[in-house]
Amino acid sequence: MRKSLFVMALLLAMPLLAQAQEAPRVEIFGGYSYLRLDDAVSPTDRDLNGFNTSFTANFNSWLGVTAEFSGHFTDLNTSLIGTQADLDTYLFTVGPRLAIRKFDRFTPFVHILAGLARADVNLTGTSSILGNSVSSAGIALVVGGGVDLNINPKIAVRLFQTDYVLTRFSNQNVATELNQSNFRASTGVVLKLGEQ
Repeated sequence: MRKSLFVMALLLAMPLLAQAQEAPRVEIFGGYSYLRLDDAVSPTDRDLNGFNTSFTANFNSWLGVTAEFSGHFTDLNTSLIGTQADLDTYLFTVGPRLAIRKFDRFTPFVHILAGLARADVNLTGTSSILGNSVSSAGIALVVGGGVDLNINPKIAVRLFQTDYVLTRFSNQNVATELNQSNFRASTGVVLKLGEQ
């Protein structure tokens, strides 16, 4: 409850903290992303590497809407001799983004995004008797933020973006839902187009 009140207070205070500065109409981000996957099936969590991209349309200097697409990948250990398994995860989320543009060099931001999650396990090898792939789709909630370092009016470097990623997959075999609490960190380049 305290965390929810803190987040609500922060979101309400964002317009007061931001000064009237020029904001780009559109921000396009792309870069490297790390996902620490809460693996509910095995006793250990998994480290996945991949990409994160986003498109943000700004309504004013502090409020925008972001559409984000990310993919993360890893190899899985398998007990079947001669079989290799790969895990691919994808997230597509959309939601509001609040930015503080009162600093010349830095632009901190927070966002809350919701959308879809997909996980694919691809099996290859001679002992792959279960089929070639298994897929599962579910919903995703992303809560986080980061800081951009403004190089010039058109380019910034995303120093970091850290997110809590909640995914929920339906398990049709046992008629239950599988919740995963994941951590994601991203870095890359931001292109800023147009002016408000």
